[in-house]
Amino acid sequence: MKILKAIWTFLSKLFKGGENPNRKHDLPETKPTNLLYTTRAEVDGPLTILTGTFPEDIYGEFYVIYPVGSVNSGGLPFPKTLPDGSRNPEYGTPIMNGDGYAVRISMNSEKPMLKARLLKTPSYYADFASRYGTPHHKLFGFSNMGISRMSALLGSKNPLNTALTPFNTSTSNTTLIAGYDVGRPYIIDPVSLEVITPVGNSDEWILASPDFLPWPFPFIQTTAHPSFDPNTKELFISNYSSHTYTLMNTIKRGEVPQDKHEHYKNKFLELLEEIKDEEIHSIRGKVLHFFHTHFGNKNAKLSDLSDPEKGSVLQLMRFTGAKNEIMEKWLLHDQYGNPIAIKECMHQTALTKDYILLSDTSFKFAIDLLIQNFFPNNPGVETAVRKVLSKPMLPYTDCYIVKRKDLIDGAGKATAFKLTSPIPVETIHYSCDYENPDGKITMYGMQNAAMCIAEWIRDFDISKITGRPVDENYISLFALGNMDISRLGKWVIDAETATIVEDESKEFIETGNTNEKNLGPNSWSIGLYAFPHMLSADVALDKIDRLWFVSNGLSNKTLTEFIFNMYKDYPNRKISVEEILKVTEKEMPSCMSRLDTATMTASDYYQCDPYVYFRSIQYLPGKPDMPNAREFLFTTVQNGRIQPDGSVDYRGEYWIFDANDLAAGPVCTMYNPDVAFCFTLHSCWLPEAKPNNVEYQVNIGKDFSTLIQDLPERDQIETFFKENVYPYFTKT
Repeated sequence: MKILKAIWTFLSKLFKGGENPNRKHDLPETKPTNLLYTTRAEVDGPLTILTGTFPEDIYGEFYVIYPVGSVNSGGLPFPKTLPDGSRNPEYGTPIMNGDGYAVRISMNSEKPMLKARLLKTPSYYADFASRYGTPHHKLFGFSNMGISRMSALLGSKNPLNTALTPFNTSTSNTTLIAGYDVGRPYIIDPVSLEVITPVGNSDEWILASPDFLPWPFPFIQTTAHPSFDPNTKELFISNYSSHTYTLMNTIKRGEVPQDKHEHYKNKFLELLEEIKDEEIHSIRGKVLHFFHTHFGNKNAKLSDLSDPEKGSVLQLMRFTGAKNEIMEKWLLHDQYGNPIAIKECMHQTALTKDYILLSDTSFKFAIDLLIQNFFPNNPGVETAVRKVLSKPMLPYTDCYIVKRKDLIDGAGKATAFKLTSPIPVETIHYSCDYENPDGKITMYGMQNAAMCIAEWIRDFDISKITGRPVDENYISLFALGNMDISRLGKWVIDAETATIVEDESKEFIETGNTNEKNLGPNSWSIGLYAFPHMLSADVALDKIDRLWFVSNGLSNKTLTEFIFNMYKDYPNRKISVEEILKVTEKEMPSCMSRLDTATMTASDYYQCDPYVYFRSIQYLPGKPDMPNAREFLFTTVQNGRIQPDGSVDYRGEYWIFDANDLAAGPVCTMYNPDVAFCFTLHSCWLPEAKPNNVEYQVNIGKDFSTLIQDLPERDQIETFFKENVYPYFTKT
């Protein structure tokens, strides 16, 4: 126990970078004209109609989820300084690293009503109780560490901020499951938006945390998008780990003398200052050598760090929502008997009638990449750390096919057939036709070519277009500086031979009219998409015949020199680097298009004005009992309005479109003055909201007590949980 405590103390001091634990948490308010301005207050109220008329033939419940800053920040952006004038260690960290916030908009009454709530998991309450200025902050406090929020003693926070998946059983109301890539999913009540229970007891999950860090909030690598089959009422969830030979595990399991903490920290700082301007391969090698020399785990060889199969494990889990359920699990191996190594993440999954499609998704959520921001007060050192931990995304997508007939209860193992050749471009999101005639899977992929969603704009970044420091209004935003044009791919896969059917596969790649004001349908920076019955808990769509997608366009504010250098030699290039720089400097607008999947051509199209951005997009059917009811698209929009002094005032709005007449513009625009957002993520729709009555429930107190009982200072940690976490989960 003393060994673990010593290591934790060392990591705590190293991660905190000298942070003063007595700083107060009452950070200054953010001006609402900022691009990133996002509120986190819990709100109930009507939407105000700005333009048009609320459609009479619309109905149902729209949901969207997104990050809203930390328990200290009061929203977004993260303030630059603290009240005492010192640098705020959260400043410049990514907006993705924020608490989950769910918005529900009810359209089953005459006036649309909004409800917005923070999604408060056990780790949220631990974070809140140990925020700046509280007695618990010194021992338990959390800090933003790259795309993660960490407590040296408690572990990794689950912000639950990415996606919502409708789910039901044969006897229950439809409920919601909220997901995040590095944490257990949770059931959310569709009416109250209250967090009900995690899915799975903690001991059912493979942990990705290093063995020497048995946290109560461990790293759990999973998918933000589990796949639900409305016909069989099964939810399939991936869970994996490739942690054994990561950089973190070069640290040995031995006592780190407390009087050496500052010594090692200073030596590491000296090394980074010395090598920060060297090439990335040189920096990475010297840092690995440093850790191996000073903290070397004798069982971990440096050569093993480049072997992705060392310590890799992937399991598929099935959840049905039964009372007291222990999930059925299958350990997966490929057709050659090898373990499956996930190099980036499993952000997305999909299923068909007979198959489950898994992939190594192009979103760098690997554990080493999650943990950055070691030295927030030293941009030079942070630059070097980023060079060590950041790398280009793989320029292809490895996919794995699981035959559902092979998922036999109690077998414990199954084969995931790896495609003999990967999809030849990156993929972040995808969906599949439910039907798979002749054993063929049809997958529609949003291909974020040379676009790094896991990277964010730092306060020390330099704009590639201007050569000057980046506009501070964009600091913390996703580094969406495209270095090539996105694709929307239709990939037909022969599931029995694990091959791509080339002559039936096709990509939509379109630059549009870049020299004209009206750009037309295009694929610049493809974002989110929608189609009928997407994520439905009641209907499995046999064939996706049309879909709508957002093109985020190009901004001359978001392409940094770091991203440019990372992707200038991108191997799948369609547009020359010179042309990319030209159109980026000019800027391309945010757009929405409708795609015919049979021909893979886009027709109907809407283009936003400058400083107006589509964020989330959701298909809504018209009222089933109303003749000639229209289909709709419900979108979240960040509407930037140019002011007389030339500044831009941004407002989060909700725009409704006739799905079959985008060119006509929104039929209605709305907002709520108490809800502001900069970037929303995934959405879903339910025909009506009913309280959660799924019988499944994890006993939070019992579950976490099991994790805590073997920890150092377990009495102190258990007391902290009894006072600050368990009281909020009394239904268990």
